[in-house]
Amino acid sequence: MTKHHQSGFTWIELAVAIFVIALLLGNILVPLAAQVGTRQVAETQKTMDEIRDALLGFAATNGYLPCPDLQSGAGANDGTEDIDAVTGLCSTITVIGSTRGPPATSTDELENADNDRDAVSRTLSNVAGAEFDDVLFWLPTFILNNRIASVGILP
Repeated sequence: MTKHHQSGFTWIELAVAIFVIALLLGNILVPLAAQVGTRQVAETQKTMDEIRDALLGFAATNGYLPCPDLQSGAGANDGTEDIDAVTGLCSTITVIGSTRGPPATSTDELENADNDRDAVSRTLSNVAGAEFDDVLFWLPTFILNNRIASVGILP
């Protein structure tokens, strides 16, 4: 009677190999996820810079910042500025911001979402209950006036 010797890997050897591969993949995927978040923030910041430049260009051409178009009601989304006929001022105030996540839940994000003149800008955070992923920019009056004056609209 001859003995047949089977060659191959044992279950233990396969389990160890799979465990090592899982560790290696885990070490690769964690930094990759962080890079995705960093890239999203950088892309959002680039978009916000483009919006700021467009607003400054509009102001330099027209002498004022554009009023937003209403999102609902009569005249909504018609592509024209909504200016109050009595006061001559914008009928709505909008904080320009960009979010890249779930709906606002933290106090600061809710403040930015309430369409008033108050806005919060702080470091991005994923801490539960204090999430903050809004990216805002400020357009100081002196920069706006300088840009408008440079094209000869202001004295």
